[in-house]
Amino acid sequence: MKRLTPIEHAQAKGKTITMSMPDRGPEVRARILAWLDKHPCDGWFYAKGDNYAFGTAADAAAFKQWLVSAVVA
Repeated sequence: MKRLTPIEHAQAKGKTITMSMPDRGPEVRARILAWLDKHPCDGWFYAKGDNYAFGTAADAAAFKQWLVSAVVA
């Protein structure tokens, strides 16, 4: 996925799916960002703190599915 800059995010703001979750520490956040950077798709994401915005519902669903499997593992 492509990571957007704050300006690009503001331009696309009308088309976002936003998720928020509790802070799980810097190690977990680093794993999340690494997964998002590696995830193959045409979509985009923007992360700020523990809030994540996605360009498509499919990208948000894939992230949710990975996150649940990562937390269970």
